[in-house]
Amino acid sequence: MACNRSPGDEVAEADGRPVGRDQKQAGHSLCQLAERAGLITAGTPVSVWQNPCGPLERACTKLGLPRCSPRALRRTPIIRLIEQGIDVHRVAHWQGHANAKPVLDTYGDYISPERTAAELKELENG
Repeated sequence: MACNRSPGDEVAEADGRPVGRDQKQAGHSLCQLAERAGLITAGTPVSVWQNPCGPLERACTKLGLPRCSPRALRRTPIIRLIEQGIDVHRVAHWQGHANAKPVLDTYGDYISPERTAAELKELENG
């Protein structure tokens, strides 16, 4: 796991908007706070975590939760965001993709035909 920032990178809020200068100085980024405290260095691994399956399985068992995979933890929010109508390009950006193609290729089936029809109608009337 690494802090996915390079020195000097803009820090962004969860919705993808850049954080303003005053917010940056206030330390609204977890990575930034950890850097200031000397706990991490941008671009370097935070810890070596070769295979998260074992620890995740033990945590699920300990908490009485059904087993899940690391991939399921990634896919579930992506699917829910798409189902809620969040722009696929924004979802792709949040997932670290340069464009929406990987998200559309993998999760495009979760875009409802009704939503597509409504968006097309809106474009025609727009």
